[in-house]
Amino acid sequence: MSFQAMEWALSANVNDASERLILLMLANHADADGIASPGHTRLAADCLMTPRTVTDKIGSLCRAGTVAKINEYSGSGRVAYQLNIL
Repeated sequence: MSFQAMEWALSANVNDASERLILLMLANHADADGIASPGHTRLAADCLMTPRTVTDKIGSLCRAGTVAKINEYSGSGRVAYQLNIL
């Protein structure tokens, strides 16, 4: 976990409570470069939401430019998210 990422997530311009919680959980899973790769099922369990809600809310965060989706992260075939820490 990156404390810088958690601090950033708390101060990010996010007005939806569900999106903020997901952003905090992504930050909790982020490495020092601000990249997080938890699955949607894991995030759903962490946030007490359905995987579909997580997918929708992450889409909103991506459209807002708060996070960016990285396909095929490190050749693992997994999706990861780059936190756009300013």
